[in-house]
Amino acid sequence: MVYRKILTILMAGLVLGGMEITHHIQAQSIPENLPIVAWVGANQLWVSDANGNVRVRVGEDVQAAALSPNRTQIAYHTGENLSVLAVDSGDVVASLSADIFLANPAIPDSAPRFSTPYWVSDTTLWFNTIDFYTSAYGYENRHDIQQWNIAENKPTEIAPPGAGGVLLPSPDHSKIAVYRPGHYQDFSDPAVIEILDVATGEIIGDPITFPTVATGSEVDWFPSITWSQSSDAIGFSIPDPDLLYFAADEFPTTQICVMAIRGDTDCQWPSIAFPAQPIFEPDLSAWAALQPDSSGWALVIGMASDESLEHLRVLPRDVLFPRMANHILVEPIDWLDEAHFLVRAIFDDPPQTQILSVDVTSGTYQAWPDETATSVITNLQPLGDSLYAIAYGDFSSTQVMIYDTVAQIATPLRMPTTTENVGWIAFALR
Repeated sequence: MVYRKILTILMAGLVLGGMEITHHIQAQSIPENLPIVAWVGANQLWVSDANGNVRVRVGEDVQAAALSPNRTQIAYHTGENLSVLAVDSGDVVASLSADIFLANPAIPDSAPRFSTPYWVSDTTLWFNTIDFYTSAYGYENRHDIQQWNIAENKPTEIAPPGAGGVLLPSPDHSKIAVYRPGHYQDFSDPAVIEILDVATGEIIGDPITFPTVATGSEVDWFPSITWSQSSDAIGFSIPDPDLLYFAADEFPTTQICVMAIRGDTDCQWPSIAFPAQPIFEPDLSAWAALQPDSSGWALVIGMASDESLEHLRVLPRDVLFPRMANHILVEPIDWLDEAHFLVRAIFDDPPQTQILSVDVTSGTYQAWPDETATSVITNLQPLGDSLYAIAYGDFSSTQVMIYDTVAQIATPLRMPTTTENVGWIAFALR
């Protein structure tokens, strides 16, 4: 995946026309004991409670947020400060200033700042620091790893700059996947994916290295890494390092891998379409992606353990998306359950986005969450137990609901009366 292209495409997907919360989906009065949902919009931190009431907990400068595993605390950063607040009261219970880190002498006119925090327990965060350019807008990740027990007044360095990387905790928060991008065409500094034990900070098993993927810019390429539900393996893909420079109708092979925490890394080499990032079933036993076809994009299902690709299955022809002049992109985005996954289809003339649920057995598909459309889904987040948080609206106003995919019941959250100019949102990490 080329980061700059994907960022442009995803941003386009947020504003192009799309899906409606429809008459077939039953709205209901807000029940008690709803899951806590948090998000960042208009640089503010928004939090819902168990009764579905939404409050603005932090009013400005918020850049990213993460809910603690027990959902009682939220960590957020403003760049210069990293803070933790209690969900119930909104009180700040701990805070760090980026001033505790030394400026990078190799980058003049830069200052240390925080990056996205990740909870590894209910009391401990891991995060990277970045070098923020004070003379011109921009930043560079230091690829370190810092650990902060929120009861203490300073963090502990797990990995120094250049020895860590971008973080992704396992579902049980006992391990963390680390990606370090390396440098394009520098074979002495390849990209690395490794797994760390949170308790010890030590690497588990053998890291995997591969040539850094080109982006045509200073922005690094990032793989889409998926943890298994049991936290014992990760799935990811590695495209050709020169994917950016292939012609639009050329599709080099992509390496699709499942890396066991204590075991081997098994890979396949199918030819799948841009952005060459499949989605994995929760247990990593299967994946879904796009395969180029002379007349369009076909959705394919692969078995992750089938190195020969003998059982690669192209879904029936009625799932084939025709290659039309107004198509920008078709991409799988999430696995709903064992029998269905979601696909985003983006058009540019007229502007439109469709989110579709595809049946992996029959190959049939329908609009999701229902078959009619007026309101644009701008973002969604799995909450577990067949629940999704769904943001819908446009750049001037956003609403959020909790949707039960089994009961097909939508529960709108009670937003504050003033929600104008919130625009698109980013859900807090869970």
